[in-house]
Parts: sequence; structure tokens; C-alpha cells
Amino acid sequence: VSATSTTTGSGTSAGNNGDADYRSSAGAGGAGGNQTTGTAGNDGLVVLEYSGPGATVVQVLTIGTTWVVPDDWNNVDNKIEVIGGGAGGANSGGGGGAYAFIENLTLTAGATITYQIGQGGASGVSGTDTFFNDLDASGTTCSSNASTGQSVCAQNGVVGGAGISAAGGAGGAASGGVPASCSGCYNGGTGGASSAATFFLAYGGGGGAAGVDSAPGAAGA
Repeated sequence: VSATSTTTGSGTSAGNNGDADYRSSAGAGGAGGNQTTGTAGNDGLVVLEYSGPGATVVQVLTIGTTWVVPDDWNNVDNKIEVIGGGAGGANSGGGGGAYAFIENLTLTAGATITYQIGQGGASGVSGTDTFFNDLDASGTTCSSNASTGQSVCAQNGVVGGAGISAAGGAGGAASGGVPASCSGCYNGGTGGASSAATFFLAYGGGGGAAGVDSAPGAAGA
């Protein structure tokens, strides 16, 4: 599963990752709005891909919290990708979720795996992290702890500032995810800044795009 492009947001629409292999706009930050209300950020997702008997199997998880490892799971040929939830827009645009992945994760057929789909933030609210295989089934944020962390996790986008000329929210940081040192894991895009006031209104910046496996997320415009 490969995402190949990202697009920036504008003052009226969020960024998206522009590729049919992912749900449209997964993890994108919300666009900033006039006065105080921006649009909501978009939810993240988990993509599981593995070589099954005679065919490649792809599963996309956008809801739920647990997944049962199938009998044909392939421990030596699999890839798990995650995108964090995007932040909602304030006056400035929200940051996009980060992208992270892990390959050839060993799992036991029939085991129940806990995961979290990062939620897009409401207007003025940051998103939440997306992870897969939470080792103690109690985490809510990225952790590389060998006993209580996750196998793979992507950070959420951060809400930006309110008011005129406010900086956009930061994209989720690849370095804050799991694995922390990962070639091919990418930051989410930074939200666009709000404009200077015009008739007491601060015009919103675009939301940042989510990071994907080909590049960091694009900044909102």
C-alpha cells in the first residue's frame, strides 16, 4: 500500500494525501476559519498488508479498538502503517497527523491486538495518536516502552493559534512516534497561518496534510 502524493489545504479546505490507497484526507488537519471557528481535523487510520496464500491481503482499520490475528498472518512478509489524527482548525490551520510503519511484525494467530484510531480534533482541538499492538492495552499516546508501549504509533497533529496572524499547528512528529528512529516515517504538515485582520476578522489558514510513505505532509496555505 503506497501513498504517492499530498496536497496542501487552503483557507476553506483541509489538506489531503491525494491517493486512492488511503481513505481520502486521512489524518489531515482542519482548515482555519474566520473569527474563531475552524473545521475539524480528519481521523487517522491503520493499514495492514501481508502476503497470504496466493494473494496479498490488505485491511484498512478506521474504527474499533481490537483486531484478531488471522490464521494466515505472515510473520516474515507484512507491513503495518499508521497515520495520526489531524488537529482541528482554529483561526490558523491544524497540523496533520504523522506517518509511521513497521515491517515483519511477529504476531500469534488468534491473538487479540489492541489498537487506537487517532481521532481528528474538533475546531480548536488537537488530534489523537494512532497506534497498533498496544502491549498493555491501556495506552493512549505513543510510547516505545518495551513492556507498555506499542509496536507502531504515529503522533497526532497539533492545534494552531487563534486570532490574527496566528501560527498554524505543528504536524505530528515522526521522531515522537514508534519506532522513533525510522527511515521512511514522516512528519505531518504544518497548518497554514491566519491572515492579518480585515474588518476584525482573522481569515483562516489551510490544514496541514498527513505524512505519507513518500514524503512529509504538505503545509497548509
